[in-house]
Amino acid sequence: MLLAAAVVVGLLVWWSGRDANVYEDRAVALDSQEAKAALAMLQKMVESTNHIESCLSAKANPMVRQKVLQRAVQLARADKVELKEASWRQAYLSVAVACPTSADPEATLHFYLTDKGELKLVGAP
Repeated sequence: MLLAAAVVVGLLVWWSGRDANVYEDRAVALDSQEAKAALAMLQKMVESTNHIESCLSAKANPMVRQKVLQRAVQLARADKVELKEASWRQAYLSVAVACPTSADPEATLHFYLTDKGELKLVGAP
């Protein structure tokens, strides 16, 4: 009983002492360095899918790799590619990319990146 009470008190102290802002979403300006780096990476993939491996995180699983390849092909078919929105969601940079085509003028794709010294793709929902 005392052990359980000590654990509960310990968790409460830890929870109240943590920095809540670390876990909140933070908007990123589209002209910021990180947003520009993300767009440059995606535009590099549009030029050639040969760049996909250099853009992916080493930890990306085969399903993520396949999804990113599909998204790169979609980006390559777009009339233009531009950042629509960017935000940090916990440890990941989430970017929305407008990539309109004549068939779908409202097309938008989303990507998740991580920053461990340089931006790398970790997902494409």
